[in-house]
Amino acid sequence: MDFDDINVTKEDLQKIADFLPYPLIIAQKDTSGDRNLYLNKTFIKEMGFTLQDIPTREICFEKMYPDSNYREKLFKEWAALEIAARELNRDHIKVNARITNKFKIEHWYEVRASSIKNVDLVAYVDINQSIVKQEKLFDINKNKDKILSVLGHDLRSPIANLFSLALMVSEKDITQEAFVSLVDEVKAESVKVLDLLDTTLHWAKFNFNLIKPNKRNTNVSGLIERIIEIYRYSFEKKEINLINSTVYPVNIEIDEEIMTIVFRNLLSNAIKFSNHKGEISVNVSDEIITISDNGIGMGPERIKDIIEGKSISRNGTANESGMGMGLSLVNNLIEKMDCKLDIVSEKNKGTTIRIFL
Repeated sequence: MDFDDINVTKEDLQKIADFLPYPLIIAQKDTSGDRNLYLNKTFIKEMGFTLQDIPTREICFEKMYPDSNYREKLFKEWAALEIAARELNRDHIKVNARITNKFKIEHWYEVRASSIKNVDLVAYVDINQSIVKQEKLFDINKNKDKILSVLGHDLRSPIANLFSLALMVSEKDITQEAFVSLVDEVKAESVKVLDLLDTTLHWAKFNFNLIKPNKRNTNVSGLIERIIEIYRYSFEKKEINLINSTVYPVNIEIDEEIMTIVFRNLLSNAIKFSNHKGEISVNVSDEIITISDNGIGMGPERIKDIIEGKSISRNGTANESGMGMGLSLVNNLIEKMDCKLDIVSEKNKGTTIRIFL
């Protein structure tokens, strides 16, 4: 007995397809296009689609790749692979793709297609776990690079300034009057270094999943007053009118360390993007912290970037530098505490940020 003696019916092919442990489509090419003939049981179970849902290749692409930009990119890649396969006399192609099933769940598959005369077999091999691991490793490496960049660049300037001041004092190359006037400058530079270190370390902790909120009853108004005092030199240097309208103790269940980082970042940003002789107002009431300024503000695209966790740095109104990760970190930390951050801003009119505790 040889292969010529084997008679395989349509039903036999369907049984073979259903025996396979991965999703499979059997399609046929004709003059009107590519028509799907059969979806095996694993395909229907994993993808959720039936033959009635995706009768053709075109509809299949629209349903399984709903993002039109991604679909167009993948379709072009697929077409290029088909041309290359024909030129190399190959009867199969494969590509990694992010597929959306009928239940709106995205999953990574290696899509393998093979042609036998006018029949196409398209198999979907699950590679989601492998892709997710690769993405996590990529994020870890990106986080390490970001930390090294911050430590190597953003910390250099304030530390160099502190060193210069210390050198001037140690060499007695400064008068008593000048020394007194520089004390506030040293304090301001120290605050910058502390901000950079705290933000960097918490950003790293968050990205490596090391932050675990520890909520306890905290006098939030007192916490904010202490942080305002730390930044007094910064807003006085810009002659900013800072209004703290919280005149009574407000005790709320929060993580004090996380809230300290959050408020310091928000106040630092408000000062950074306020104009000379601008105004900043702070209020705590009904478990809502509000920080408003009448500075340079920002457009909807930048707000979207912040919400999506993108780190984009820009200089302040007095050319103050920054890491670009502050507000993104704030948003992440707020979510970690099961709170909500609301940002309302308009270019050249200012920004209002509310934390709903």
